[in-house]
Amino acid sequence: MSPTGSTADGDRFRALLAEYDGAKFEAKAEAEALAVRDALQAVPYVVAKVDELEKLDKADPPFKTSTLQQQAAIRLRFSSKKTMRIAQELYEGIEVNGSGPVGLITYMRTDSLRISDEAMNALRERIRAEFGERYLPVKPIRYAAGKMAQEAHEAIRPTDLNFTPEHLKGHLTTDQFRLYQLIYTRFLASQMTPAVFTVTDVAIAAGAGIFKAQGKVLKFDGHRRVWPSRSTASRATRSPNRLVTPRADTHVMFSASARTRGRGSHFLPQQFFGRQAESMHPCANAWPLLLQESFSLGAHQSVPGTRSHE
Repeated sequence: MSPTGSTADGDRFRALLAEYDGAKFEAKAEAEALAVRDALQAVPYVVAKVDELEKLDKADPPFKTSTLQQQAAIRLRFSSKKTMRIAQELYEGIEVNGSGPVGLITYMRTDSLRISDEAMNALRERIRAEFGERYLPVKPIRYAAGKMAQEAHEAIRPTDLNFTPEHLKGHLTTDQFRLYQLIYTRFLASQMTPAVFTVTDVAIAAGAGIFKAQGKVLKFDGHRRVWPSRSTASRATRSPNRLVTPRADTHVMFSASARTRGRGSHFLPQQFFGRQAESMHPCANAWPLLLQESFSLGAHQSVPGTRSHE
């Protein structure tokens, strides 16, 4: 590393070797991967291209049976059987105010995404009151469920938005609360404005190789305010998916941390600027050597690629 190079965490990013010798990179044997690694050890690494654009992340529809089961499995670790049993309990009714069981959700066996006009109006008023006009689309969003959907039913939604998850928490079991919260927030998010991300694509030239990286920064949360992506939730205690934005022609230095343990194996983590680099996922059909490198921005000088040693 050059003494004038940056070691700040915010200046570090990872890139994949996308092309080599003018073709898509895919090493099919360890010897081939090692040859590419050796060829790229001492060449300069220069940012060749930087593109930035804004992308919209639109809301997902409210739940139907299949998507409820899917998201409950992903986010709550519920089996399909458990999800439907708890949904049945919420549909049949829970004692809430001492006047008998109250059905908290609409019918849970449905392939429809239809929302009644009454429910739609109540939902839009809730979004306007709770989050403001910026989070409310100009017109209601109508989702198509497919030609075979039974439109006599509605999508799975809360029967009354005044029954917020927090309001009902003391009346529900832990599992009932978690599933109801999932249904409630998905319904709320389904009629909110898109999230806006600034997406950065970076290409780095290194001899015969082209490395590529992509990162995104949340500019406006929109529906993600109430329905964060699963990847966002899983990164709550880790670094965000943020890519530093270098200028074109900036030289970078890299740390290649690769040791092989056999076909399709992981990269093993090594020290990079005093911190553990993340291990890489396996590549199923090719040796993963040099698919991922750690880069740090230099200070307007040529910095040859330097492999970190164990």
